[in-house]
Amino acid sequence: MPRILVVNAGSSTIKFRLYNLTSASNLTILVKGAASSLGAPNSPIQIQILKDNDAKTTSRTLTDEATDGTDHESVFRKMIQVLQDNDEKLLTDVLAVGHRIVHGGQDFTQPTLITASSISTLDSLSALAPLHNHPSVVLIKTTLKLFPDSKQVGVFDTSFHSTLEEKVWRYPLPFDACNESGLRKYGFHGTSHNYVSHLVLGRHPGINLISLHLGNGCSACAIKNGVSVDTSMGYTPLEGLMMGTRSGDIDPSAPFHISQPGFSLDKVPAIKSAPAGPKISKVEDVLNHESGLRGVCGENDIRKIIDLMRNGEGEKKRRAELAFDMFCYRIQKYIGAYHIALNPAHGIIFTGGIGENSSLVRAKVCQNLTCISVHLDESKNEKCSLNDNKVVEISKEESPVKVFVVATDEEGEIARISLGFVEKEKGKEE
Repeated sequence: MPRILVVNAGSSTIKFRLYNLTSASNLTILVKGAASSLGAPNSPIQIQILKDNDAKTTSRTLTDEATDGTDHESVFRKMIQVLQDNDEKLLTDVLAVGHRIVHGGQDFTQPTLITASSISTLDSLSALAPLHNHPSVVLIKTTLKLFPDSKQVGVFDTSFHSTLEEKVWRYPLPFDACNESGLRKYGFHGTSHNYVSHLVLGRHPGINLISLHLGNGCSACAIKNGVSVDTSMGYTPLEGLMMGTRSGDIDPSAPFHISQPGFSLDKVPAIKSAPAGPKISKVEDVLNHESGLRGVCGENDIRKIIDLMRNGEGEKKRRAELAFDMFCYRIQKYIGAYHIALNPAHGIIFTGGIGENSSLVRAKVCQNLTCISVHLDESKNEKCSLNDNKVVEISKEESPVKVFVVATDEEGEIARISLGFVEKEKGKEE
């Protein structure tokens, strides 16, 4: 049976999904795989097979460790080996491999069929997203070796935001220097924002939306007529909202002060960057890995922060409450700004790990939004479950601005885009 493989390379993680093409353009998940803690000895691997080749609704989980290497290529090869050792037929008919790539720069504004020349260009963009782009390039090269007959498709987090107007994407910095260096707002999480907004627009055509992708990384996006008109992340995924370990918006001069001897960097836990590829400075390390929620209260997991708010004591409890309040307040500020940019917003989407699962965050964010006609239904919010639904409305019936919780599916969207390339190429041959 024809299949589509989707690969998502993080700085210290690899995720993949294998989809069955069960009928014309109909994709179902066959296998989910994940490896974490890359760079550390014996990176754990978990692979969940949801269905057998004969489509029986069985499910089983395979676990292993990458003992032969800790880099992305070694770990991914081990994952594929574990899968093939279980069932050698699973990967015999892979039509395409779709890759989630964080930064497309100015060269890639749409999903792209990857060639030798595009790999070289992608590698040159690694400096823009050193923790993510380089691992993606490594796995592209690896999958080209493992699946030489499959189409390789790059899907970029930045491409959805190629519709931004110049007044939005240009920074107030020296004009010519920015043009030469490509220094501008690009925006990220585009695949997620595109996917969830189109789900809502399918039910409510023509409405203006503010999409909030809230996970360890967070971004807001203003969407008008189905296209991005503004977004919180910028030249890199560091700009914008407060995140799990990333600072988001701060005074641009703050990094200069962080690098001065008076700033106690020795008290900040040392973080190693990706095991290969471009290195980042100590200040970038602090802004990317030791800031945001973690910087304020020592935790980047919102569940642990909420637990400290409820059960903690003293300074730990106070700082957890402060981090939570800061996180939600900064989201509110972007909602206010994008309500004006959209003139007006008709709906707000919560998505991502936090957006989909934390009723407390959703309630706090919506608390002061009655001024823009947002009225949250507390009961709907508390009871919200996405188990059987992709879209759940949690605002009151009479609320002029609707609030939605939407299950994002970046891998599924990448699979659909990759399949589109296969069908397009097939059409040319016919």
